[in-house]
Amino acid sequence: MQNRSVARLAVPVGVVGIVLMLVVPLPAALLDVLIVVNITGSLVVLAGWCVAGVLLAGCWYGAARLTAYAAARVTPHGADPLRRP
Repeated sequence: MQNRSVARLAVPVGVVGIVLMLVVPLPAALLDVLIVVNITGSLVVLAGWCVAGVLLAGCWYGAARLTAYAAARVTPHGADPLRRP
């Protein structure tokens, strides 16, 4: 029950906080910290996607090979469907 009241307040408090940050001048040190947090968060998300891509590459490669095998069975002259002209 208490989680719902917190969830209902999260959006209005966030909107008011954003408007206050736009209107009230923030100190340079706080702006620097916020920029560092923003860039760090972006790098963490990018690194996470890169790691997920590396971990899933084996699954994707296996699925591509299986599809290529099935396509080669119906492709005339046994051409490799994964090979680009």
